[in-house]
Amino acid sequence: MGTSFMPFLLAITPEPNDLTVVITGLLLVFLILILLTLIIALQGKFFDSLEAKKKAKSAPAPSAPAPSAPAAGGNVSAAAVLPAPGAVTPEIVAVIAAAVAGMEQGGFTIRSIKPVSRAAQASGRKAWGQAGVQSNTAPF
Repeated sequence: MGTSFMPFLLAITPEPNDLTVVITGLLLVFLILILLTLIIALQGKFFDSLEAKKKAKSAPAPSAPAPSAPAAGGNVSAAAVLPAPGAVTPEIVAVIAAAVAGMEQGGFTIRSIKPVSRAAQASGRKAWGQAGVQSNTAPF
C-alpha cells in the first residue's frame, strides 16, 4: 500500500519558483542592511558616550579668577584685553610664518595678513578648496 504514492512524490519538484527566490533574496538583503545600520548607529552612540566620559574626567572645572573692574584711574592689564573677533592674533601670524618657511626655503618676508571675506571669493569655495582646484587644473 505504501508504494502506490511513491511515483506521485517523485514527480514533485523540490525547487522553488523564481518569484519565491527573488522575494526571499530581496527581503534578506534589506533586513541585513537594516541590521547593519542599527549596529553602526549603536556603536556610534557607545563610542560617543565613552568620549564624553573621557572629556568629563580629563577636563576639570576651570578655576580662573573672574576679572574685576579696574579701580578709578587704574590701568587695565594686557591679559584682560581680548582681541576683537576676526582679528589676526600673534599666534596666527606665527603659524602662517612657520607654514611659509616650511614650504619655501628662500628668504621671504610676510608683509601683511588679511582675513579673506566670503564676498571676496568669487567661486564660493573655501581657501583650501580653491587651492586644490588651482593645483589640479594648472596643467590645463
